[in-house]
Amino acid sequence: MKIIKSITATAFLFACCLQICAQTVISDVWAEEQNRHIAVHYTLTAEQPADLSLQYSTDDGSTWFDCKSVAGDLQSQITGDKTIVWDCLQDGFESGSLLFKVIVNVQLSVSPKELSFPASGGTASVDVTTNADNYDVASLPDWCLVINKNAGGFNIQCKSWDENAPREAYFDVTALDKSERISLMQSAAPVQDTISVPVQPTYIEPAPENQTALSTGYKKSVSKPDIRNGARKTHEWGTFLDIGICNVNFINLFEGRSYPSRRFFDIGLGGSYTYNFSPFIGWNVATLKIQSLSSTYLLQAMTGLRAYAPAVKGYASLKAGYGYDYDDSSSSGFTYELEIGIHLTKSLFAGFVYNSQQLLIHLPREDLKRNCSYAGLRIGVNF
Repeated sequence: MKIIKSITATAFLFACCLQICAQTVISDVWAEEQNRHIAVHYTLTAEQPADLSLQYSTDDGSTWFDCKSVAGDLQSQITGDKTIVWDCLQDGFESGSLLFKVIVNVQLSVSPKELSFPASGGTASVDVTTNADNYDVASLPDWCLVINKNAGGFNIQCKSWDENAPREAYFDVTALDKSERISLMQSAAPVQDTISVPVQPTYIEPAPENQTALSTGYKKSVSKPDIRNGARKTHEWGTFLDIGICNVNFINLFEGRSYPSRRFFDIGLGGSYTYNFSPFIGWNVATLKIQSLSSTYLLQAMTGLRAYAPAVKGYASLKAGYGYDYDDSSSSGFTYELEIGIHLTKSLFAGFVYNSQQLLIHLPREDLKRNCSYAGLRIGVNF
C-alpha cells in the first residue's frame, strides 16, 4: 500500500475548514500505514467542541469518498493533536495513492421549535447554537419580522390578527447544509357578536309647570356569549368518506337458525350538521349516510352527541337512528354508530368508525333478520 503525505492535501484541508468555521482550524495533516489500517494525524484548534469526519480520494481530489470504518478522535474534540484510524480493507480499499480530507461537521440547534402568539401579536425569542460562521432565517411569513439577530439567536415580532380563525406557518433556520424548522401559530381574534334589545319608552312624572315629558326609545347592545372551540364554529357542517370491512349474517326468526356470515370491502359517503353548545360538547343534529352493501346500498339517518378534547385535538361521537335497504324499502331497522378520532387541522379530521345496522327482511316462506356491522377509517372535512 502506498500512502502520499502531500502538502497540497494539507493546504486544501485548511482552506476547507476555514469555509465551515473560522473559529475551528485543522493543520499539519499527515498519514501513515499501520498494518491493515491507516492513521491520519492532524492538529485541531477549536474554541468549542467539534465533531469531525474523514474522506479520501484516489484521483488527486477530483472525487471524494467517506471513510466509514473509522475510530479515534472524531466526536466532541477540543484543541490538540488528534488521530483518526481508518480500516481501509473493511471499506474495500486495498492499494493505491491517497489524499485525505478531515472535515469539521456543521452543528446547529434551535430552541424553542414552536412559537405561539395571541391575536394582539407580540415578540418571542429563539436561541441558536452553531459552530458555523453565521446562519440565515428563511421562509418567514409576511406577518412576522426578524429583529435583534446575533450569533446566539434572534427575536420574532408578530403582527396583530383580526380574523376569527387562527393562522399557522413555519420558517427555517439554516447554517450551510444544516436546517432546523420552527412552527408558528397565532390565535384567532375574539368574536364579539351583539344582539339588539329594544327598550320600551318610559313616561316621566309631570313637571311642576304641569308639562309632560316622554323619553325617546333607544337600543342597548348586549354581548352574546362566544362558544367557539378555537376555529370550531357554533354551527358546523361536514362531509366524510368511510373505507373499511363489513360483516353480514342472517338469522331465521322462525327457526332461530343462523346462516354463515360474509365479509367484504365496503365504502360509505355522508354529511352531517352539528350544533356546538360549548368547546367540549355538541349535538350532532343530523347525519345522513349512504353505505355500499354487496350488490345494494344502505341509507341511514342518525342523531346523537359529539364530545371534544381541545387539549389533544380529539373528538368522539355516539349516534343512533334508522336505516333501510335502497333496493327493498320494506327491509329496515335500528342503526347506531360510534366514532373516535382527531382533528388533523382546523377543518380536516380522521378517525375510527364502527356502525351496526339491523334489517328485517320479509320473504314469502320466512322472515330474516340481517345484522350488518362495519368497522373502518373515516376521513372528513368540517366547514
